Amino acid sequence: MEIFIKPDQKFIKVDGVKTVRELIKKLGFREEEVLVVETDSKKLLTPDEKISPEWRIEIRKVISGG
Repeated sequence: MEIFIKPDQKFIKVDGVKTVRELIKKLGFREEEVLVVETDSKKLLTPDEKISPEWRIEIRKVISGG
């Protein structure tokens, strides 16, 4: 599947993951630091959702401050 990471503006290809949680872990992120969006439907995905290899996914890094 094709992954676009913001704000890095970088595309990568990832294979062999079945859930959003697996994808986040494979990319080296923590669940609390990213939002995962299915690009075509603009749907926000939760970590427990199954993902399809045909999907295009956007990973948005969450930035917070205090």
